[in-house]
Amino acid sequence: MCHSNPELTGYIRVQPPSSVDLKWHREKLMPEKLGSLGNGVAGNGDIVACTFLSPRDSLIIYDYNGNRVWSSGDTLNWHAMFSVPMVDVHGRVIACDDEKIIMIDTNTKEVVWQSSLLYGGTPYSPTITEDGTIIVATDKGPVYAFDSTDGSLLAWKFLGDDELVRWISYYTGIDDPGFFSTVNTPSVKGNRVYVTTKYKNRLGLSTIREDSRLYALDIDPTKPVDERITVAWSWHFNGSTTASPTLVGDTVYFDVVPSRFNKYIVAITDAGDHPKLKWKVPYDYISYASFTYDPRGGMWYVDPFNQRMVRFSYDDGSIIETISINDTLKGEYKDPIPRLPLRWGPRVPKVFSHLPWLPLPVYYNYGYYSSSPIVMCGTDTNPILIVGAGNTRPVYHTSSYVLAFDLSNNNELLWKFKIHGGIFNPVRYPLFGLKFLLGLATIMVKDNEPRVVFGTALDGVYSIG
Repeated sequence: MCHSNPELTGYIRVQPPSSVDLKWHREKLMPEKLGSLGNGVAGNGDIVACTFLSPRDSLIIYDYNGNRVWSSGDTLNWHAMFSVPMVDVHGRVIACDDEKIIMIDTNTKEVVWQSSLLYGGTPYSPTITEDGTIIVATDKGPVYAFDSTDGSLLAWKFLGDDELVRWISYYTGIDDPGFFSTVNTPSVKGNRVYVTTKYKNRLGLSTIREDSRLYALDIDPTKPVDERITVAWSWHFNGSTTASPTLVGDTVYFDVVPSRFNKYIVAITDAGDHPKLKWKVPYDYISYASFTYDPRGGMWYVDPFNQRMVRFSYDDGSIIETISINDTLKGEYKDPIPRLPLRWGPRVPKVFSHLPWLPLPVYYNYGYYSSSPIVMCGTDTNPILIVGAGNTRPVYHTSSYVLAFDLSNNNELLWKFKIHGGIFNPVRYPLFGLKFLLGLATIMVKDNEPRVVFGTALDGVYSIG
Protein backbone atom coordinates (compact mmCIF):
# COMPACT_ATOMS: atom_id res chain seq x y z
CA MET A 1 0.00 0.00 0.00
CA CYS A 2 1.01 3.62 -0.23
CA HIS A 3 4.04 4.42 1.97
CA SER A 4 4.18 0.77 3.11
CA ASN A 5 1.52 0.73 5.88
CA PRO A 6 -1.70 2.45 7.07
CA GLU A 7 0.29 4.94 9.16
CA LEU A 8 2.18 6.03 6.00
CA THR A 9 5.56 5.76 7.71
CA GLY A 10 7.32 4.48 4.57
CA TYR A 11 9.11 1.81 6.63
CA ILE A 12 9.51 -1.72 5.21
CA ARG A 13 10.96 -4.10 7.81
CA VAL A 14 12.85 -6.15 5.21
CA GLN A 15 16.60 -6.21 4.68
CA PRO A 16 17.48 -4.86 1.19
CA PRO A 17 20.29 -6.27 -0.96
CA SER A 18 23.81 -5.27 0.07
CA SER A 19 24.81 -4.71 -3.57
CA VAL A 20 22.79 -4.43 -6.77
CA ASP A 21 22.76 -4.96 -10.49
CA LEU A 22 19.91 -5.18 -12.98
CA LYS A 23 17.70 -8.27 -12.67
CA TRP A 24 14.93 -7.31 -15.09
CA HIS A 25 13.53 -4.29 -16.86
CA ARG A 26 9.99 -4.17 -18.31
CA GLU A 27 9.45 -1.32 -20.78
CA LYS A 28 8.02 -2.89 -23.95
CA LEU A 29 4.30 -2.28 -23.38
CA MET A 30 2.79 1.14 -24.03
CA PRO A 31 1.81 1.74 -20.34
CA GLU A 32 5.40 0.99 -19.32
CA LYS A 33 6.71 3.40 -21.95
CA LEU A 34 4.32 6.11 -20.77
CA GLY A 35 5.63 5.62 -17.26
CA SER A 36 4.73 5.43 -13.61
CA LEU A 37 4.20 9.10 -12.76
CA GLY A 38 2.18 8.66 -9.56
CA ASN A 39 3.30 7.18 -6.25
CA GLY A 40 4.61 4.07 -7.97
CA VAL A 41 4.52 0.48 -6.80
CA ALA A 42 3.31 -1.69 -3.91
CA GLY A 43 4.02 -5.35 -3.15
CA ASN A 44 3.86 -8.14 -0.59
CA GLY A 45 7.32 -9.62 -1.17
CA ASP A 46 6.09 -12.09 -3.82
CA ILE A 47 4.33 -9.83 -6.33
CA VAL A 48 4.37 -6.14 -7.11
CA ALA A 49 1.58 -3.98 -8.57
CA CYS A 50 2.34 -0.82 -10.53
CA THR A 51 0.02 1.86 -11.93
CA PHE A 52 0.72 3.80 -15.11
CA LEU A 53 -0.34 6.90 -16.99
CA SER A 54 -2.24 4.95 -19.65
CA PRO A 55 -5.84 4.69 -20.91
CA ARG A 56 -5.41 0.90 -21.09
CA ASP A 57 -3.50 -1.52 -18.83
CA SER A 58 -3.05 1.23 -16.26
CA LEU A 59 -2.41 -1.51 -13.67
CA ILE A 60 0.12 -4.31 -14.26
CA ILE A 61 1.13 -6.94 -11.69
CA TYR A 62 4.57 -8.61 -11.85
CA ASP A 63 6.08 -11.59 -10.07
CA TYR A 64 9.60 -11.91 -8.63
CA ASN A 65 11.08 -12.77 -12.02
CA GLY A 66 9.34 -9.95 -13.86
CA ASN A 67 6.61 -12.02 -15.49
CA ARG A 68 3.43 -10.02 -16.08
CA VAL A 69 0.92 -11.89 -13.91
CA TRP A 70 -2.11 -9.71 -14.69
CA SER A 71 -2.97 -6.45 -16.42
CA SER A 72 -6.15 -4.40 -16.19
CA GLY A 73 -6.95 -4.01 -19.89
CA ASP A 74 -9.80 -1.50 -20.07
CA THR A 75 -11.09 -2.34 -16.56
CA LEU A 76 -9.37 0.74 -15.10
CA ASN A 77 -8.76 4.10 -16.77
CA TRP A 78 -5.74 6.39 -16.55
CA HIS A 79 -6.89 7.90 -13.24
CA ALA A 80 -5.58 4.72 -11.61
CA MET A 81 -2.16 6.36 -11.91
CA PHE A 82 -2.92 8.61 -8.92
CA SER A 83 -3.27 5.64 -6.55
CA VAL A 84 -0.86 3.09 -5.19
CA PRO A 85 -2.59 -0.35 -5.09
CA MET A 86 -2.98 -2.42 -1.93
CA VAL A 87 -1.45 -5.92 -1.95
CA ASP A 88 -2.19 -8.45 0.81
CA VAL A 89 -0.26 -11.57 1.87
CA HIS A 90 -2.65 -13.82 -0.09
CA GLY A 91 -1.82 -12.19 -3.42
CA ARG A 92 -4.98 -10.12 -3.66
CA VAL A 93 -4.67 -6.60 -5.07
CA ILE A 94 -7.07 -3.68 -4.57
CA ALA A 95 -6.86 -0.76 -7.00
CA CYS A 96 -9.14 2.02 -8.18
CA ASP A 97 -9.70 4.82 -10.67
CA ASP A 98 -12.22 7.68 -10.58
CA GLU A 99 -15.12 5.36 -11.48
CA LYS A 100 -14.59 2.05 -9.71
CA ILE A 101 -12.60 0.04 -7.19
CA ILE A 102 -11.66 -3.60 -7.84
CA MET A 103 -10.05 -6.58 -6.12
CA ILE A 104 -7.94 -8.99 -8.16
CA ASP A 105 -6.88 -12.47 -7.02
CA THR A 106 -3.53 -13.10 -8.68
CA ASN A 107 -3.77 -16.81 -7.89
CA THR A 108 -6.85 -17.24 -10.10
CA LYS A 109 -6.13 -14.14 -12.23
CA GLU A 110 -9.74 -13.02 -11.82
CA VAL A 111 -11.50 -9.91 -10.58
CA VAL A 112 -13.05 -10.98 -7.28
CA TRP A 113 -15.32 -7.95 -6.93
CA GLN A 114 -15.90 -4.55 -8.40
CA SER A 115 -17.76 -1.56 -6.97
CA SER A 116 -18.56 1.93 -8.26
CA LEU A 117 -17.46 5.29 -6.88
CA LEU A 118 -20.95 6.77 -7.05
CA TYR A 119 -19.93 10.42 -7.00
CA GLY A 120 -16.58 10.08 -8.76
CA GLY A 121 -13.55 12.01 -7.60
CA THR A 122 -9.87 11.33 -8.27
CA PRO A 123 -8.76 8.69 -5.72
CA TYR A 124 -5.51 8.93 -3.77
CA SER A 125 -4.54 5.37 -2.80
CA PRO A 126 -6.97 3.10 -0.94
CA THR A 127 -6.17 2.22 2.65
CA ILE A 128 -7.73 -0.07 5.28
CA THR A 129 -8.97 0.20 8.86
CA GLU A 130 -8.52 -2.30 11.67
CA ASP A 131 -11.96 -3.86 11.08
CA GLY A 132 -11.27 -4.38 7.36
CA THR A 133 -13.05 -1.37 5.86
CA ILE A 134 -11.45 0.00 2.70
CA ILE A 135 -11.21 3.81 2.70
CA VAL A 136 -10.84 5.82 -0.51
CA ALA A 137 -10.41 9.58 -0.16
CA THR A 138 -10.80 11.62 -3.34
CA ASP A 139 -10.18 15.01 -4.88
CA LYS A 140 -13.39 16.80 -5.95
CA GLY A 141 -15.36 13.95 -4.42
CA PRO A 142 -16.29 12.35 -1.08
CA VAL A 143 -14.57 9.92 1.27
CA TYR A 144 -15.80 6.39 0.49
CA ALA A 145 -15.95 3.29 2.70
CA PHE A 146 -16.15 -0.21 1.17
CA ASP A 147 -16.45 -3.72 2.62
CA SER A 148 -13.17 -5.51 1.84
CA THR A 149 -14.83 -8.93 1.63
CA ASP A 150 -17.31 -8.24 -1.17
CA GLY A 151 -16.64 -4.64 -2.24
CA SER A 152 -20.05 -3.35 -1.22
CA LEU A 153 -20.27 0.41 -0.67
CA LEU A 154 -20.80 0.97 3.05
CA ALA A 155 -20.90 4.77 3.17
CA TRP A 156 -19.66 8.01 1.67
CA LYS A 157 -19.26 11.49 3.12
CA PHE A 158 -18.73 14.94 1.61
CA LEU A 159 -16.72 16.77 4.28
CA GLY A 160 -18.01 20.22 5.17
CA ASP A 161 -20.68 20.27 2.45
CA ASP A 162 -23.25 21.53 4.99
CA GLU A 163 -21.14 24.54 6.04
CA LEU A 164 -20.89 28.08 4.72
CA VAL A 165 -17.15 28.41 4.30
CA ARG A 166 -16.77 30.96 1.50
CA TRP A 167 -17.00 34.46 2.93
CA ILE A 168 -19.74 35.58 0.53
CA SER A 169 -21.89 32.60 1.53
CA TYR A 170 -21.17 33.14 5.22
CA TYR A 171 -22.31 36.74 5.20
CA THR A 172 -25.21 36.41 2.75
CA GLY A 173 -26.47 32.97 3.73
CA ILE A 174 -26.38 31.86 0.08
CA ASP A 175 -25.83 28.14 -0.36
CA ASP A 176 -22.18 27.17 -0.81
CA PRO A 177 -21.75 24.23 -3.26
CA GLY A 178 -18.25 23.31 -2.12
CA PHE A 179 -16.76 20.78 0.29
CA PHE A 180 -13.38 19.64 1.62
CA SER A 181 -11.51 17.07 -0.47
CA THR A 182 -7.94 15.78 -0.66
CA VAL A 183 -4.99 15.26 -2.97
CA ASN A 184 -3.18 13.11 -0.40
CA THR A 185 -3.47 9.58 0.95
CA PRO A 186 -5.14 9.24 4.39
CA SER A 187 -3.31 7.65 7.31
CA VAL A 188 -5.06 5.21 9.64
CA LYS A 189 -4.81 4.06 13.24
CA GLY A 190 -7.33 1.45 14.33
CA ASN A 191 -10.66 2.62 12.93
CA ARG A 192 -9.74 6.30 12.88
CA VAL A 193 -8.71 7.92 9.59
CA TYR A 194 -6.69 11.13 9.22
CA VAL A 195 -6.98 13.07 5.97
CA THR A 196 -5.68 16.50 4.94
CA THR A 197 -8.16 18.45 2.82
CA LYS A 198 -8.78 21.75 1.05
CA TYR A 199 -12.14 23.42 0.48
CA LYS A 200 -13.06 23.58 -3.22
CA ASN A 201 -15.97 23.10 -5.57
CA ARG A 202 -16.30 20.35 -8.20
CA LEU A 203 -14.34 22.49 -10.65
CA GLY A 204 -11.45 22.40 -8.21
CA LEU A 205 -11.60 26.09 -7.27
CA SER A 206 -10.61 26.81 -3.68
CA THR A 207 -11.35 29.84 -1.53
CA ILE A 208 -9.17 32.95 -1.65
CA ARG A 209 -7.83 32.09 1.79
CA GLU A 210 -7.29 28.44 0.78
CA ASP A 211 -9.31 27.09 3.70
CA SER A 212 -7.94 23.66 4.61
CA ARG A 213 -8.43 21.12 7.38
CA LEU A 214 -6.94 17.99 8.87
CA TYR A 215 -9.90 15.71 9.58
CA ALA A 216 -10.05 12.80 12.02
CA LEU A 217 -12.84 10.44 10.91
CA ASP A 218 -14.22 7.47 12.82
CA ILE A 219 -15.34 4.47 10.77
CA ASP A 220 -17.99 2.05 12.09
CA PRO A 221 -19.72 -0.16 9.47
CA THR A 222 -22.16 -1.54 12.08
CA LYS A 223 -23.97 1.79 12.47
CA PRO A 224 -26.71 3.21 10.19
CA VAL A 225 -25.42 4.32 6.80
CA ASP A 226 -25.35 8.04 7.59
CA GLU A 227 -23.36 7.39 10.81
CA ARG A 228 -20.71 5.03 9.47
CA ILE A 229 -18.31 7.88 8.72
CA THR A 230 -18.35 10.52 11.45
CA VAL A 231 -16.10 13.52 12.11
CA ALA A 232 -14.28 13.18 15.43
CA TRP A 233 -12.56 16.55 15.06
CA SER A 234 -10.89 18.84 12.52
CA TRP A 235 -7.93 21.23 12.64
CA HIS A 236 -8.11 24.31 10.42
CA PHE A 237 -5.24 25.86 8.50
CA ASN A 238 -4.82 28.12 5.47
CA GLY A 239 -2.85 27.01 2.45
CA SER A 240 -1.90 23.74 0.79
CA THR A 241 -0.17 20.60 1.96
CA THR A 242 2.04 18.54 -0.30
CA ALA A 243 2.68 15.63 2.09
CA SER A 244 0.26 12.91 3.09
CA PRO A 245 -0.11 12.88 6.90
CA THR A 246 2.42 10.57 8.57
CA LEU A 247 1.17 9.06 11.84
CA VAL A 248 3.56 8.09 14.64
CA GLY A 249 1.91 7.12 17.90
CA ASP A 250 -0.93 9.57 18.42
CA THR A 251 0.66 12.44 16.46
CA VAL A 252 0.18 13.40 12.81
CA TYR A 253 2.99 15.15 10.91
CA PHE A 254 2.59 17.05 7.62
CA ASP A 255 3.54 20.30 5.92
CA VAL A 256 1.52 23.53 5.60
CA VAL A 257 2.19 25.98 2.76
CA PRO A 258 0.19 29.21 3.27
CA SER A 259 2.14 30.98 0.53
CA ARG A 260 5.28 30.66 -1.54
CA PHE A 261 7.20 32.53 1.17
CA ASN A 262 5.85 30.73 4.26
CA LYS A 263 6.17 27.00 4.82
CA TYR A 264 5.81 24.97 7.99
CA ILE A 265 5.95 21.46 9.34
CA VAL A 266 3.29 20.83 11.98
CA ALA A 267 2.75 18.10 14.54
CA ILE A 268 -0.89 17.61 15.59
CA THR A 269 -1.63 15.32 18.53
CA ASP A 270 -4.92 13.43 18.66
CA ALA A 271 -6.41 14.07 22.11
CA GLY A 272 -9.44 11.88 21.44
CA ASP A 273 -12.24 14.36 20.80
CA HIS A 274 -10.04 17.32 19.78
CA PRO A 275 -6.62 18.10 18.26
CA LYS A 276 -3.64 19.70 19.97
CA LEU A 277 -0.89 21.57 18.15
CA LYS A 278 2.31 19.98 19.48
CA TRP A 279 4.65 22.22 17.49
CA LYS A 280 4.95 24.24 14.30
CA VAL A 281 8.31 25.08 12.71
CA PRO A 282 9.25 26.83 9.45
CA TYR A 283 11.31 25.12 6.78
CA ASP A 284 13.03 26.47 3.69
CA TYR A 285 11.59 24.77 0.64
CA ILE A 286 8.60 22.64 -0.25
CA SER A 287 9.37 18.92 0.00
CA TYR A 288 6.60 17.64 -2.31
CA ALA A 289 6.80 14.22 -0.66
CA SER A 290 5.57 12.66 2.57
CA PHE A 291 7.78 12.28 5.60
CA THR A 292 9.46 8.93 6.31
CA TYR A 293 9.87 7.33 9.72
CA ASP A 294 13.34 6.63 11.09
CA PRO A 295 13.28 3.78 13.68
CA ARG A 296 16.11 5.48 15.57
CA GLY A 297 13.91 8.52 16.12
CA GLY A 298 12.72 11.43 14.04
CA MET A 299 11.63 11.55 10.41
CA TRP A 300 13.14 12.34 7.02
CA TYR A 301 11.97 14.52 4.17
CA VAL A 302 13.47 15.27 0.76
CA ASP A 303 14.60 18.81 -0.02
CA PRO A 304 15.20 18.78 -3.79
CA PHE A 305 15.83 22.51 -4.00
CA ASN A 306 18.75 22.28 -1.55
CA GLN A 307 19.84 18.93 -3.04
CA ARG A 308 19.65 17.12 0.28
CA MET A 309 17.59 14.98 2.65
CA VAL A 310 16.73 16.22 6.13
CA ARG A 311 16.04 14.35 9.37
CA PHE A 312 14.05 16.25 11.98
CA SER A 313 13.07 15.62 15.60
CA TYR A 314 9.67 14.35 16.78
CA ASP A 315 9.93 16.50 19.88
CA ASP A 316 10.29 20.00 18.45
CA GLY A 317 10.87 19.74 14.68
CA SER A 318 14.52 20.75 14.92
CA ILE A 319 16.94 19.40 12.32
CA ILE A 320 18.99 16.42 13.53
CA GLU A 321 21.10 15.77 10.42
CA THR A 322 21.20 16.10 6.64
CA ILE A 323 22.52 14.04 3.72
CA SER A 324 23.67 15.86 0.62
CA ILE A 325 22.57 14.16 -2.61
CA ASN A 326 24.80 16.39 -4.68
CA ASP A 327 27.92 15.65 -2.61
CA THR A 328 27.18 11.93 -2.77
CA LEU A 329 27.09 11.91 -6.57
CA LYS A 330 29.65 14.62 -7.20
CA GLY A 331 31.94 13.65 -10.03
CA GLU A 332 29.56 11.07 -11.51
CA TYR A 333 29.04 13.12 -14.66
CA LYS A 334 31.04 15.68 -16.62
CA ASP A 335 29.43 17.88 -19.22
CA PRO A 336 30.29 16.99 -22.83
CA ILE A 337 29.35 20.58 -23.66
CA PRO A 338 30.70 23.53 -21.67
CA ARG A 339 28.15 25.18 -19.42
CA LEU A 340 26.65 28.47 -20.40
CA PRO A 341 28.34 31.33 -18.55
CA LEU A 342 24.96 32.56 -17.27
CA ARG A 343 23.42 30.10 -14.81
CA TRP A 344 21.70 29.87 -11.44
CA GLY A 345 23.63 30.39 -8.27
CA PRO A 346 24.23 27.67 -5.66
CA ARG A 347 20.63 27.84 -4.38
CA VAL A 348 17.27 28.35 -6.03
CA PRO A 349 15.73 31.72 -5.05
CA LYS A 350 12.83 31.32 -2.66
CA VAL A 351 10.47 32.95 -5.11
CA PHE A 352 10.69 29.78 -7.25
CA SER A 353 10.21 27.30 -4.40
CA HIS A 354 6.44 27.01 -4.93
CA LEU A 355 6.77 25.64 -8.46
CA PRO A 356 5.71 22.04 -9.27
CA TRP A 357 8.06 19.30 -8.10
CA LEU A 358 9.61 18.17 -11.38
CA PRO A 359 13.32 18.37 -12.14
CA LEU A 360 12.89 21.00 -14.84
CA PRO A 361 16.06 22.78 -15.95
CA VAL A 362 14.18 26.07 -16.05
CA TYR A 363 14.67 26.70 -12.34
CA TYR A 364 16.66 23.84 -10.82
CA ASN A 365 20.30 23.94 -9.84
CA TYR A 366 22.98 22.19 -11.74
CA GLY A 367 23.93 19.07 -9.83
CA TYR A 368 22.02 16.18 -8.30
CA TYR A 369 18.86 16.28 -6.21
CA SER A 370 16.32 13.84 -4.79
CA SER A 371 13.59 12.85 -7.24
CA SER A 372 11.35 10.55 -5.15
CA PRO A 373 9.90 10.01 -1.68
CA ILE A 374 12.17 8.24 0.80
CA VAL A 375 11.67 4.54 1.55
CA MET A 376 13.08 3.18 4.82
CA CYS A 377 13.92 -0.52 5.11
CA GLY A 378 16.17 -2.88 7.04
CA THR A 379 15.87 -3.25 10.82
CA ASP A 380 15.34 -0.92 13.78
CA THR A 381 19.06 -1.05 14.58
CA ASN A 382 20.32 -1.11 10.99
CA PRO A 383 18.00 1.08 8.89
CA ILE A 384 18.67 1.56 5.18
CA LEU A 385 17.36 4.64 3.34
CA ILE A 386 16.46 4.32 -0.36
CA VAL A 387 15.75 7.33 -2.58
CA GLY A 388 15.76 8.33 -6.24
CA ALA A 389 18.16 11.01 -7.46
CA GLY A 390 18.97 12.75 -10.70
CA ASN A 391 20.18 15.82 -12.52
CA THR A 392 19.02 17.78 -15.54
CA ARG A 393 21.21 19.84 -17.82
CA PRO A 394 19.29 22.35 -19.95
CA VAL A 395 18.33 20.87 -23.33
CA TYR A 396 20.95 18.21 -23.75
CA HIS A 397 21.49 15.85 -20.79
CA THR A 398 19.83 13.95 -17.96
CA SER A 399 21.04 11.25 -15.58
CA SER A 400 19.32 9.42 -12.73
CA TYR A 401 20.08 6.94 -9.96
CA VAL A 402 18.60 4.94 -7.11
CA LEU A 403 20.66 5.34 -3.94
CA ALA A 404 20.81 3.34 -0.69
CA PHE A 405 22.38 4.78 2.47
CA ASP A 406 23.43 2.78 5.54
CA LEU A 407 22.21 5.08 8.31
CA SER A 408 23.81 3.05 11.11
CA ASN A 409 27.21 3.44 9.44
CA ASN A 410 27.48 7.21 9.41
CA ASN A 411 25.11 7.50 6.44
CA GLU A 412 27.57 5.73 4.17
CA LEU A 413 26.44 5.09 0.59
CA LEU A 414 25.65 1.36 0.51
CA TRP A 415 25.09 1.18 -3.24
CA LYS A 416 23.93 3.17 -6.23
CA PHE A 417 22.18 2.02 -9.40
CA LYS A 418 22.26 4.12 -12.54
CA ILE A 419 18.90 4.23 -14.32
CA HIS A 420 19.84 6.52 -17.15
CA GLY A 421 22.55 8.81 -18.38
CA GLY A 422 22.92 10.34 -21.78
CA ILE A 423 22.09 12.97 -24.31
CA PHE A 424 18.56 14.32 -24.31
CA ASN A 425 16.34 12.60 -26.94
CA PRO A 426 13.37 14.89 -27.72
CA VAL A 427 11.69 12.29 -29.97
CA ARG A 428 11.60 9.30 -27.64
CA TYR A 429 11.51 11.25 -24.37
CA PRO A 430 9.69 14.52 -25.03
CA LEU A 431 9.33 15.55 -21.37
CA PHE A 432 12.86 16.90 -21.00
CA GLY A 433 14.26 13.37 -21.28
CA LEU A 434 13.10 12.41 -17.79
CA LYS A 435 13.78 8.77 -16.88
CA PHE A 436 13.62 9.13 -13.09
CA LEU A 437 12.33 7.24 -10.09
CA LEU A 438 9.54 9.63 -9.07
CA GLY A 439 7.43 7.36 -6.84
CA LEU A 440 7.92 4.68 -4.22
CA ALA A 441 10.03 1.53 -4.31
CA THR A 442 9.31 -1.82 -2.67
CA ILE A 443 11.26 -5.03 -1.88
CA MET A 444 10.59 -8.55 -3.16
CA VAL A 445 12.23 -11.63 -1.62
CA LYS A 446 12.67 -15.21 -2.87
CA ASP A 447 15.09 -17.80 -1.50
CA ASN A 448 16.49 -15.13 0.83
CA GLU A 449 17.48 -12.96 -2.13
CA PRO A 450 15.92 -9.49 -1.85
CA ARG A 451 15.31 -7.27 -4.86
CA VAL A 452 14.32 -3.62 -4.99
CA VAL A 453 11.52 -2.95 -7.49
CA PHE A 454 10.47 0.50 -8.71
CA GLY A 455 8.70 2.23 -11.57
CA THR A 456 10.09 5.17 -13.50
CA ALA A 457 8.88 8.07 -15.57
CA LEU A 458 8.93 7.08 -19.25
CA ASP A 459 11.11 4.00 -18.81
CA GLY A 460 9.09 1.14 -17.32
CA VAL A 461 9.68 -0.97 -14.22
CA TYR A 462 13.07 -2.10 -12.86
CA SER A 463 14.14 -4.88 -10.51
CA ILE A 464 17.61 -4.68 -8.99
CA GLY A 465 19.37 -6.94 -6.50
